[in-house]
Parts: sequence; structure tokens; C-alpha cells
Amino acid sequence: MRIVAVRFVELSEVAELLGCSIGEAYALVSSGELPAVKVGGPGNWRVNTAALEMFIDRRDAKPAEHHERPRIRRHRVGALRGSGR
Repeated sequence: MRIVAVRFVELSEVAELLGCSIGEAYALVSSGELPAVKVGGPGNWRVNTAALEMFIDRRDAKPAEHHERPRIRRHRVGALRGSGR
């Protein structure tokens, strides 16, 4: 049996990685554009790092249009903290 470590990050980390506010990160989760899981009480969302990487790749691949949000800054998920949580 192979065990794979899955890492989740809080919305504050997501916001820092994407270069947006926590409110904007929450809006991405609420709209379903960024998959997340709710843990505990209200406002406790966690985003799987693999899902975040795929979201960043999709956003980077989209052509920029004048009415869209500015393109996100490109950071790798491990850049904020070391491995694991």
C-alpha cells in the first residue's frame, strides 16, 4: 500500500500565493472556481495544494482580457512554508 501525503493550506496562505485578499480567495472558493473543504466552524476552509497548483496553471494559461482580474503572481505552493502541516 502506498501512502501519499496531502497538504492543505488555509485561505490566508492561498491569498498570499495568489496575490489577492482573503475575501477574494473566499470568493473563488464560494464560486466553486477553487475547490476547498470546510473544516470545523464557519470560515475554516482548506485548499488542497495540488488543486491550488492546477488552479494557478489554468489561470496562467487563460488569455488576459481587459475586464478580467489581473493575472495572479506565480508562486509555488511550497514557497511560504516548508513541507507538511
